[in-house]
Amino acid sequence: MKINDQQLDRLLRAAAKAPGQAIGPPTTAVEYRTLAAWRSATTVDTFVGMLPWLRRGLFLSGTAAACALALALSADRSGTVDEEIETPDAVFTLALSR
Repeated sequence: MKINDQQLDRLLRAAAKAPGQAIGPPTTAVEYRTLAAWRSATTVDTFVGMLPWLRRGLFLSGTAAACALALALSADRSGTVDEEIETPDAVFTLALSR
């Protein structure tokens, strides 16, 4: 580990002694190319990336709703309305009496 620290110190001292180069502002052509590349870069919107997942979710929820509706409509309708109300009432009364 000590060897790496010494090498790093030597590198930093050498870099500090090196003469600095003055870099001027970029040319106009470089600025135009940079801006053109930045504007033409395609960005992926997060909403567009989520559309397939939203479609799948909509399809699955619609399928679940259709299955629930089909099960509700296919229920046995042989009893009268009074019998359908009395059965849960008896269950609730039994559960509350404990």
